[in-house]
Amino acid sequence: MLRDQDRFDIGTWDGIEDWLDSLIDQMEERGFSSGCPLGTIVAEVTDRDDRLHTLAANAFVLWEGRLARGLQALKDTGGLRVDADPETLAEEALASIQGGYLLATVKRQARPMRNVIRAAFSRLQSYAD
Repeated sequence: MLRDQDRFDIGTWDGIEDWLDSLIDQMEERGFSSGCPLGTIVAEVTDRDDRLHTLAANAFVLWEGRLARGLQALKDTGGLRVDADPETLAEEALASIQGGYLLATVKRQARPMRNVIRAAFSRLQSYAD
């Protein structure tokens, strides 16, 4: 998940949109048989092993942090309003995405994930400058 995100220039609107679209593509390729690989790991280890929980939680921090840094880069170049909080926006986006993964997996269809991706991107762009 983390390496895949690196393929995109998250410091641009096009890069963010391409990254979000890739999440849908990856789910479709897996036939909606599993949700977020990272989220699945966290769900499996969260109550079993504190060390594994910490590692998985740190992976989420990295994933979220990369998006926050991309949003900060947009802010630094005038593409994001000065009142935008990149960390909060990144956290909101990933929380939404996790819900999209869950619903798309349960329903075995792209529609929930597409809806979440569109909503998350619209929310982010609502802070475009």
